[in-house]
Amino acid sequence: MDIDFESTWREIDVLAAEIEQLYKALLRDILKLKAAASEGATQKCAELITKLQNDINLLTSKVNSPMEFPDGDPKSRATFQARVEELCKAKQLSTHIFSSGHYLVVFPIVVNFDEINNEVVTKIGANRFRTTRPEFIVRKVVESLAAPFEISQFTKSLKTAWQLLLKNERQSEVSLEDIRKVISVTSESISGYSQDQFTADLQRLFEFESNDARYQLPRLAPVAAASRQYLLFSRNGSSTNYGALSFNQPETK
Repeated sequence: MDIDFESTWREIDVLAAEIEQLYKALLRDILKLKAAASEGATQKCAELITKLQNDINLLTSKVNSPMEFPDGDPKSRATFQARVEELCKAKQLSTHIFSSGHYLVVFPIVVNFDEINNEVVTKIGANRFRTTRPEFIVRKVVESLAAPFEISQFTKSLKTAWQLLLKNERQSEVSLEDIRKVISVTSESISGYSQDQFTADLQRLFEFESNDARYQLPRLAPVAAASRQYLLFSRNGSSTNYGALSFNQPETK
C-alpha cells in the first residue's frame, strides 16, 4: 500500500504537539501534587493522584496510537529530488532553478541528492541531512540563500593563497585544491576548510559575475590533470569541472 508521506508527516506534527501539551499538563499536576503533599491536604492529594492517572493513561494512548510511518526513501532519490524542486519553484526561491543529474540548483545554491545504503542523503554545502521530508530540505535551502556571504573577504582569501603559491612570474594558474589547503591553514576564521564548503563558496562566485570588475573575481579554469576538480554551475544551466584559478597580474614595465 502506498503511503501519503506528506499527510503522514503532518499527522506526526499534530501528534507531537498533542503529546507535548499532555506532558506539560502532567508536569503541572505533579507540581500541584507535591505542593498538596507538603501542605498535608489529603483530599486534594487523592484528587490529583486520580487526575495524574488519567493524564498518564491519555498520554500513553497518544504515544501508542497506531500510525504507518515512512520507511526510508519515499519512492526514490529522483522522486524526492523532483518534489524538492517542485516546492522550490512554487516558492520562487530563485529565478534559476533546475536539475542536473542528482544535483538541484537553486541558484546560487546547489543541493546534492545522494543515495547511500538505500537511503537518500541530501547535501547542502558542508551539511548533510538524512530525511524523507522535502519541506525540511526546502527550509534548509531558504536558510542557505539567506546566509550572509562576504564576497570581498572570500576573494581576498583566494588571492592571498594564489599569491603564496605562485612559483614564478610567468605562472598564472594555481590548483584550486592547493588554494583550499592554504586557506585552511592560514585563515584565522576558517578551521578545517572542507572540500564541500569550498565548493559551496566557489559556487557563490557566480552570483557576482556581473560585477566582475568591482569584486576582482578570479578566473576559474578547467584542468583535466588537476588533483581535485570542483563541479560548479552557472545560472544558465551549464556546469564545468574546474581545477585551477588565476587573477589578473599587474603589468611589469
